[in-house]
Amino acid sequence: MMILPPPGPIAAATPSPGLLLGLGIALLLALALLDYVLRLKISAAPDDRTDERYWKAGMFYANPKDPALFVSKPSGLGYTVNFARPAGWAVLVALLLGPLAAIWLAAHR
Repeated sequence: MMILPPPGPIAAATPSPGLLLGLGIALLLALALLDYVLRLKISAAPDDRTDERYWKAGMFYANPKDPALFVSKPSGLGYTVNFARPAGWAVLVALLLGPLAAIWLAAHR
């Protein structure tokens, strides 16, 4: 025999703030990836990306003439963000705020 809950109004499901934040971050990263793919098709890198003048402290890439948002590291192991573009800073902020917001939401639950 199955026990059913008493009949009553159906509660509307409201999305949690964490879910909305996660979706916002995912949307931002998807737009950054789309920007990267479109710019790859439009033009190639204007200069050699291994040129040391574009690498700050040996690990931060900043070339305002390069339209790419993500560039491969000179060592060939992984990718980094072009910090000379505003979208590069937006990606950094999204990656930092995501975990911090999740911690804050968990603490204030």
